[in-house]
Amino acid sequence: MQTATLIYNDRVNTYREMKVLDAELDNRPTTKNVKAIAELRIRNLLCFSKLQTFNDTGKWRYKHPLI
Repeated sequence: MQTATLIYNDRVNTYREMKVLDAELDNRPTTKNVKAIAELRIRNLLCFSKLQTFNDTGKWRYKHPLI
């Protein structure tokens, strides 16, 4: 169950980082920030997908970088 906690925490942290970057993109969009928010979004969606699969099946899909 420790793996689920790590993935959940990663999902929360990436969401928080995206909120900060989103505010920066509204004021001063840069290529670096656009790339960072896209990578965070992908990572966040991957976390959600892994947690959803584990919730539905009780098994992990080995796609997340933390595992």
